[in-house]
Amino acid sequence: MKRRKDPPDYEGDDALNWAFSKVEKAMRAASGLSDEQIAENIEKARTNPVTLAYPRAFGLRLRAVREERKVSRPELAGASNVPVRMIVMIERGIGGETPMGDVFRLCLGLKYDVVKLFREIEQEARRLAAEDEHS
Repeated sequence: MKRRKDPPDYEGDDALNWAFSKVEKAMRAASGLSDEQIAENIEKARTNPVTLAYPRAFGLRLRAVREERKVSRPELAGASNVPVRMIVMIERGIGGETPMGDVFRLCLGLKYDVVKLFREIEQEARRLAAEDEHS
C-alpha cells in the first residue's frame, strides 16, 4: 500500500525491505548455521517468553516516548502517516506484529532514534518476561 504522505527522510518500504534483506543474508552467512538450524532457532524464538513480550513492550515504550514528547495520538498519526487506530492498538500491545515500515515511520514522526527504541523494547520485554515468570 502506498502511503499518501510519508515522514521526511523515510526512503520508502522498498528501500527498507531491501536493506533488511541484505542484512538478513549477511547475518545468515556469518552465523555458519544451516537453513534447517536457522529455521529451528526461529521456531524456538517464537515461544520464548521475551519474544512473546515484544508487542506489549513496544506498546509501552511507544506510549512513553510519545507522552515524554507531549505528542497526542492524532499528532503522531499526522507526523508518521500511521493511522490513529493502529497507534492505539500498538500502545495496547494488541494487533500482533507491527510492519517494520510503520516502526520507522513512528520513530521519524516522534524524531526518535530507531536503534535506541529497539534497545528499549528489548529491555522492556526482558523485564515483562521476568515479571510474568515471578507471578
